[in-house]
Amino acid sequence: MTGQRVAGSSDYTGGLVGRIQGDSTIAGAVLTGQNITGGDFTGGLAGESTGSAVQRVVLSGGQIVGGTNVGGLFGMFSGGLLHLASADAAVQSSGNQTGGLAGQVVNLADLRQVYSTGSVSGSYSTGGLAGFVGGGSVIADGYSRAAVSGGQRAGGFAGQLNASTISRCYSTGAVNGWSAVGGFLGLVSGGQVNYSYWDTQTSGPSSSSAGTGRTTEQMQQQASYETWDFDTIWWIQVGADYPRHLTNPRQVTVLAQPETGGMVSGGGTYEHGQNATVIAEPAVGFRFESWTENDGVVSTDLEYTFEVTSDRTLTANFTPLFPGGDGSADHPFHVGSAEQLDMIRLFPDKHFSLSQSVDLDVEPWNQGQGWIPVGTESTPFSGTVDGGGNVINGLFLNRPDDSRQGLFGSTHNATIKNLALTNIDITGMETVGGLVGNYTGGTISGCYVTGTVKGNNSKTGGLVGQNTGGTISESYFVGAVSGTNEVGGIVGENQDDGTISNSYATGTVSGTGSDVGGLVGVNQSGEINNCYSTNEVSGNRLVGGLVGYFFRGSVNSCYATGDVSGNADATGGLVGSIYQGEVIDSYATGLVEGDNKVGGLVGYISNSGSVTNSYATGAVTGNEDFGGLVGSRLSGTVTNSFWDTQTSELTTSADGTGKTTTQMRLLATFADAGWDIEEATDAYTGQPYPGLRMEAGKAWQIMASYAVTYDANQATGGNVPGPQVKFHDEPLSLSHNTGDLVRTGSNFSGWNTQANGNGTDYAEGATYPVNASVTLYAKWTAATYGLTVNNGSGSGQYAVGTVVNIQADPPAAGRIFDKWVGDVADVNSASTTVTMPASNITVTATYKDLPPTNYSLAVSSVGASGVTITGNQSIYGGTTNYTLPRITPGTEIILAAPAVGEGAPFVSWTGCDATNQSARTCTVTMNGNKSVTATYGGAKTSLPGVLMLLLDE
Repeated sequence: MTGQRVAGSSDYTGGLVGRIQGDSTIAGAVLTGQNITGGDFTGGLAGESTGSAVQRVVLSGGQIVGGTNVGGLFGMFSGGLLHLASADAAVQSSGNQTGGLAGQVVNLADLRQVYSTGSVSGSYSTGGLAGFVGGGSVIADGYSRAAVSGGQRAGGFAGQLNASTISRCYSTGAVNGWSAVGGFLGLVSGGQVNYSYWDTQTSGPSSSSAGTGRTTEQMQQQASYETWDFDTIWWIQVGADYPRHLTNPRQVTVLAQPETGGMVSGGGTYEHGQNATVIAEPAVGFRFESWTENDGVVSTDLEYTFEVTSDRTLTANFTPLFPGGDGSADHPFHVGSAEQLDMIRLFPDKHFSLSQSVDLDVEPWNQGQGWIPVGTESTPFSGTVDGGGNVINGLFLNRPDDSRQGLFGSTHNATIKNLALTNIDITGMETVGGLVGNYTGGTISGCYVTGTVKGNNSKTGGLVGQNTGGTISESYFVGAVSGTNEVGGIVGENQDDGTISNSYATGTVSGTGSDVGGLVGVNQSGEINNCYSTNEVSGNRLVGGLVGYFFRGSVNSCYATGDVSGNADATGGLVGSIYQGEVIDSYATGLVEGDNKVGGLVGYISNSGSVTNSYATGAVTGNEDFGGLVGSRLSGTVTNSFWDTQTSELTTSADGTGKTTTQMRLLATFADAGWDIEEATDAYTGQPYPGLRMEAGKAWQIMASYAVTYDANQATGGNVPGPQVKFHDEPLSLSHNTGDLVRTGSNFSGWNTQANGNGTDYAEGATYPVNASVTLYAKWTAATYGLTVNNGSGSGQYAVGTVVNIQADPPAAGRIFDKWVGDVADVNSASTTVTMPASNITVTATYKDLPPTNYSLAVSSVGASGVTITGNQSIYGGTTNYTLPRITPGTEIILAAPAVGEGAPFVSWTGCDATNQSARTCTVTMNGNKSVTATYGGAKTSLPGVLMLLLDE
């Protein structure tokens, strides 16, 4: 019975029955949480029992309240047997005879292996087990741990004993009263107490009417209990507890550490020798480690079974799998290691966030087959992973025979955001992606992957193998993707309203079969918006720079720039084949090579497929049905779309309009076709052709252009050059004169921004850098003719009638200016003028040798006069002082002086060439005017008064 509630004031009140009489038997009763209120004779089981047999009865918890004769099980137990019984309750009496098990035990009653716990309070004869024991009754092998509060005759075991026997019993509860108070018995008025004890420390009283007092330490030693049967009746945890019955329920307590780590079960009361099984159930985010007792490990199994022979307290120890969070959306599990990343698979519906980057390029993750994908087909991952901008590096997965391969194998309505995978190396069979193999519903945003992804069959993508109804945004892939069919840079197959936006792929994409695209292999009823691919793409058939095969859905504001090659039919710079799908505001610039149905933008259009406001510029080659924009169109429409006839090297297409490169760069080409386009002066996608804005405003941008026109500026003949287009920030080489543009009396000298020539000058072929339209005027200057001055200065171009000063160069040594040859004002003047005629002229200064020069020689004597000096066999003059004029330069004259002059002897010459001038011979080389003197000394002798020079000419 559980939770029995009886309230009233009647006598003989019990939780089960009021009174038990005669030969009644009660066995195996368990009463829990009894709350009984009555008058006299009130008990948790019965108010009174007379002559009955009761065994194996347990009362646990509750409150028993009454008048006189109140007990935990019985108000009065008279006669009969009460074996293997216990009560744990709060017993309260307003009168006499109150006990934890029975108020009175009388009339030869036999109580064995009974005990009480809890609390007892009464007025007279109050005891932990029984209030009054009398009438030849016997209580053997019992104990009480109840706290006792009474007036008179209060005892830890019994309040009063009369003509009865108590053997092998003990008490430990605190005892309070004001008269006849004892640790074991309050009052003994007859009878015997054998081998019975009370704890003097826990009970309070140091004396008792009967029994032996012992300390707590003594009470917990088996040796303290003389004659007690510890083989079949009692057992004790020496040093830890008091004796208990072998038949006593043993308490097994189970705890969880930490408390939030999991659930534990199996605790409770067990009979001695009974097997107990305790079970640990880890909470989400925790791992069970072990069962421990007294700091020692007793088991590492979740379920631990053991034989109960004592009270035990077992702790289930749990370890958090993640360093933080509880897996909820508001408090996601924190992931900061490879091990923690791997444990995501244990909680496929929970929420996770990366607290730091994780390296998987270490053992064991990069060994053998490597990573095991998180999420299976039967149990897909459906939670959330927020990478927080952190990186998972070195993911290695080598399972060529397994499908649904990637960091996540399968997901369902999962959210993956802000996560990066770098340097991945993944190989699988089918439905293989760098991030997710099979992605159904949910959202991927702000993610990127770098590395290689290989699938041996279909549906292989850089991020996702197959996307069914999911949303992928602001994500990209860089690397190499290869497979057989349905191979794409971002997604292998995008289907069932799957959406891809603001994402891109770059690297290479290759497939040996069909449906191969730079971004998506095959799109079936999906949407692709604001995306691009720079991948080099190759495949067999249905190959496109962005999408291989487009089956329903739309491509909007997308472009592809990589080269595309296919071996069979339907190869396109943007889309290989469109079936009931539409391409809007998109373009392709890569080279396209294929066999059949090859187009710069789309290879093949059928079944109401459409292309609107799109263009292509790449070179296109094919063997059959190939065109600059569209290779072949079975049905469908192409509206306001163009291709570059020069860069594509094709002037034909299955549809669309061909334009020259310059026309493809002009705003008017597209604005006139109704495009939502505006000019730009900064960088944008698509340069130098129209580029997608991919933000608020016009759908397209095109580089601003400016007109450069030419004006003959009053030319009298010839043709002016045609206009040119100057693109923003691109240099433009200006035109030359056409060759026949002339003006009478003037020369062409380039271009000028003003007709009067006062603006900015530009030479023919010069670079025009200004971002503005301009009209350039022919610049004319008056006609000039050339004057060539040989051996002088003044050469140049001069207008007719110009008077030009000319000057002859200085003559060389030994020469002098002679005259001018040509039409000059003064032919004999080294400095003169030339008046320019209407033709080129040449004038030349000429020179001649200098005429011969004569020198003079003065001859004189000192100390004598009238001496005759002979020179060169000729005699000149007749005096000693004489000058010889007009001597040819270089003439060598030899003079001879007489030995004596006027009686004086010759002394020396001065002015001669010879160093020994004391000789009478003097040699003079005439290289200038010179003078020589003959000196005489001593007595003078009269000589003729004539100086004679003999010169040999």
